[in-house]
Amino acid sequence: MKITELLKNKKPIFSCEFFPPKTDEGMEQLFETVRELKSLNPGYVSVTYGAGGSTRGKTIGIVKRIKKELGIEAMAHLTCVGHSKAELREILDEFKDSGIKNVIALRGDPPKGSGEFQPHPDGFKHAVELVRFIKENYDFCVAVAGYPEGHVEALNKEADWDRLAEKVKAGGDMIVSQLFFDNRAFFAFQDKMKEKGVSVPIITGIMPITNASQIVRFTQMCGAKIPPKVQEELTFLGEDPDAVQNYGARVAAEQCKELLEHGVPGIHFYTLNKSKSTRAVIESLKKYSKIFAAFLLLSFAGTLAWAGAPDGVIFGAMEREMARSKDRLKFEKFSAPYFLSYEVLDTRETTMAARYGTLTQDQTTRSRYAQVRVRYGNYEADSGADEDRGYSDAVTIEDSPDDIRHRLWLLTDAAYKQAIKDYLQKQGKKISEADKEKLDDFSIEKKVLYSSEPIPGDDGVKGYAETLKSATLALKKYPEVQDGGITLRVSHKKRYLINTEGSKILSPGAGNPFFIYLWITGQAEDGMNLNLTRTFSIDTKERLPSKEVLSATLDEMAGTLLSLKKAKVSNPFTGPALLDPESTGVLFHEAIGHRLEGERQRNEEEGQTFKGQIGKGIVPPHLTVTDDPTAASAEGISLNGHYAVDDEGVRAQKVTLIENGVLKNFLLSRRPVSGFNKSNGHGRAQFGRDPIGRMSNLFVKSSKSAAEADLKKMLLEECVRQGKPFGMIVKRTRSGDTFTGRGRYQAFRGTPEEVIIVDAKTGTETRVRGLEVVGTPLITINKIIATGTENKVLNAFCGAESGTVPVSTIAPWSLVQEIELQRVREDKQRPPILPPPPFEEK
Repeated sequence: MKITELLKNKKPIFSCEFFPPKTDEGMEQLFETVRELKSLNPGYVSVTYGAGGSTRGKTIGIVKRIKKELGIEAMAHLTCVGHSKAELREILDEFKDSGIKNVIALRGDPPKGSGEFQPHPDGFKHAVELVRFIKENYDFCVAVAGYPEGHVEALNKEADWDRLAEKVKAGGDMIVSQLFFDNRAFFAFQDKMKEKGVSVPIITGIMPITNASQIVRFTQMCGAKIPPKVQEELTFLGEDPDAVQNYGARVAAEQCKELLEHGVPGIHFYTLNKSKSTRAVIESLKKYSKIFAAFLLLSFAGTLAWAGAPDGVIFGAMEREMARSKDRLKFEKFSAPYFLSYEVLDTRETTMAARYGTLTQDQTTRSRYAQVRVRYGNYEADSGADEDRGYSDAVTIEDSPDDIRHRLWLLTDAAYKQAIKDYLQKQGKKISEADKEKLDDFSIEKKVLYSSEPIPGDDGVKGYAETLKSATLALKKYPEVQDGGITLRVSHKKRYLINTEGSKILSPGAGNPFFIYLWITGQAEDGMNLNLTRTFSIDTKERLPSKEVLSATLDEMAGTLLSLKKAKVSNPFTGPALLDPESTGVLFHEAIGHRLEGERQRNEEEGQTFKGQIGKGIVPPHLTVTDDPTAASAEGISLNGHYAVDDEGVRAQKVTLIENGVLKNFLLSRRPVSGFNKSNGHGRAQFGRDPIGRMSNLFVKSSKSAAEADLKKMLLEECVRQGKPFGMIVKRTRSGDTFTGRGRYQAFRGTPEEVIIVDAKTGTETRVRGLEVVGTPLITINKIIATGTENKVLNAFCGAESGTVPVSTIAPWSLVQEIELQRVREDKQRPPILPPPPFEEK
């Protein structure tokens, strides 16, 4: 079927673009990706050429196979590069004979290293000519490429768009746009094409970000621009691949939602032959009426002035609309909901960034969002499920109770109808599904009345820009550092919550309001990218670090980077190791903490590692693990995971999870698990998501401790006992991930910034690179022989099913009898051709 026929249905379609892999293994992986996306019913898929038409044969074969084996409508790329008219006719004949009905006609990029485009002596110079040739000789649907921000080779955007109009006039049936991130650019492009008389459908091209450095290269090649807000978020996330991928999917989903609301006929995803991010975006789009307001937190709002939120106005509007809903919300033969919760989040965020002595960003945004949760049925059996989502949307930042009530009214109506539907579906499943463990769906909790004004506004913080600029001058001393900078983010929040149980809460929520992120990048001689980060999480502006502290931190980072540049890439290792406090904290967070989240004990898709283990030993008896959101500080540092009331309106509680190696409790929300019918104040979520039991401030303690110097001696002794020539010291593991579900290996992974080999005989330390920590959680934790005497704090953010929440770990050094380090996936690039330009002395 021609794609233009699909578009006549007036319903937006989505499509995906792939490129021909170089190997047979890659080819099979590609088709597995296409099969995965097939379940989402794409309108069509397209397959590209390599540069200079180098993969022409593979492109034709893939298109034919997709069409024949998978039954998905396919579009073949066809370029002018290196083809005579006779060769183009042969290709088009093959398409026709294979049943292909859709072609995208392009001029194409010249082969790598060949400079400017050179047409074949008997070929075409421009895509306009190719379009005309196809239309005069064949009956294909012909798509052409459009550039919302202008082609990089065009004199200007107007000239480029005039050429696009020529391609449509020559016979182009539809336009597929180049990738872009600013929808305003696309809307302006769309309007311009209408002015030029172009009326064919324009499909928007979207590329979910999966790799920060990669997307920079892509945008530079195609002329697209990354909005400052997105660039800043990518800088914060650094090189954490999972965090970048999750963020990229959220940005793409928000972008697509706005495009669909403006009536675009279709969205074309540049997949890079991967399905995860594209699938996440498409799944979100298919149900964005329920969950998409969560993504609005990423909107590129303009600078707005801050005014203190009128607490009485907001609570008054919330209470009046809730009273009306309790009194009158009832649909035909169905009863009223038994539980309602209204929440409003009022946020002002300031971001300042500096590089090499200059300010690169100074932005303040203001937003306010409402969220409604409705539960239908009763506490024992209701509409709730393992993966619930509330309904949320933006509300006015002005003092308008009418607008707030209007938004709550719409959200409540939608949430109530969905709750009835969910309840009936759950009841229906009981007919065919085997009886499960009898557990209540929602716990009965006491009402909470709590009011704590957020930390006062950040008047005067603008002056800190000079501190950032002065501190980053330190980078000028290190030509080996390719790039670097410091970013300050200030986030002040007011969170209003009421529910039908009588709770009324005003709080700043969790998380320190001031966060500083320092980063530098460089490359080793073999091309391996090196990235170092340091952070400060602070509760008041008076504790912001001085210029001297920030400069000294950059000096330390640069010294470490220079050492890593010279370090050798290590082979995989299995043996004894010392983990610094940050690495110990990440290990317990990933290997133990996530497996003690309450919802995982009743979700049948989970591995339920510790279900039924209460009262049994699960780790060495010298270890005790607690989670305490009520702790505001530790070791003289304010904790990022601190809060007084959780996101379900339950007071925070200290919980002993493991005592002397024995499992005592779980991290509990209001969704009961076996043996625990009450929340312990750990229901947490990113705004717009429904809470589940999550970590806050995770404390790791041991009764078997020793000084750091003694731990190193014990490491050497353990190496000798095992016959190992060396052990490892692992430092600054900032990012990690774990899989807790069924159907795959129960494993975890952490990426340290520094790994040091320690010679078993001499104790000599040698820095290496290219390794990450992996393992199975119970085996690794049970290999901990001893810990240090001093604890250190790691303030961070954790992403899981209920979104990203602020957390902290407080842990000591740990000596592990055996740990495994594997080679990291290497991202090697050629270094810059020229040395950095010299900085002039001032």
